[in-house]
Amino acid sequence: MNFEQVCHLLRIIYPDSMEEQGGNQFVHQRDVIGRAWQSLVENKRNGIVLADEVGMGKTYEALGVTYFYLLHRLSSFPQKQFRVLIHVMFSGADCAE
Repeated sequence: MNFEQVCHLLRIIYPDSMEEQGGNQFVHQRDVIGRAWQSLVENKRNGIVLADEVGMGKTYEALGVTYFYLLHRLSSFPQKQFRVLIHVMFSGADCAE
């Protein structure tokens, strides 16, 4: 799977028409997922950081990147084992109790 194939699948999941219907956030998520996947797979980075404003969908972006990364790994290296770590940070106010 290459970057163009990932982008094609993301355009199916998050079509451009969503932006016209007020879904700019979904188009943003699509772009972030594609670029993050490209950094991990094609640029061979060891990790990425997803950071933007509150409510922009970082959790869904992380899940999307994980899905496409696992799809790539399982299709490329079906016999090898690997681990996935998703770290979610909360501010002190969210962890008050």
